[in-house]
Amino acid sequence: DEALQSVASRAFGDSDMNLGDHLESVTNVCKYMHMHVASTSREFLERLGRSNYVTPTSYLELLGTYKKVLASKRLEVGTTKDRLQKGLDKMISTADMVGKLQIDIKALQPVLVKTVAEVEEMIINVNKD
Repeated sequence: DEALQSVASRAFGDSDMNLGDHLESVTNVCKYMHMHVASTSREFLERLGRSNYVTPTSYLELLGTYKKVLASKRLEVGTTKDRLQKGLDKMISTADMVGKLQIDIKALQPVLVKTVAEVEEMIINVNKD
């Protein structure tokens, strides 16, 4: 029992795992899973007469699999976070651009009104000729 805890603590204690406060919880879960599979395997043998071997290597494989899945999920979360951050940055820059364009449109509005009046006057003059 303590050996399983020690092996998991050593395997997950790497600085690249960075489990922090969760180290004890993760090691307890792995230990529980291994012990539960071992007891279920004994029950399986008693009921069905079929063997399922749970070895120290099985435990090491469990720890290795956990490390691989954790690394994969961290990469996936990091990629998603980066994608969302880029999208957010784009939305912010677009909002700034829209705000500037609205200011430009308001500034050009009097010029547009003046130009429309001039064009209408020119049309009237052309139609007279």
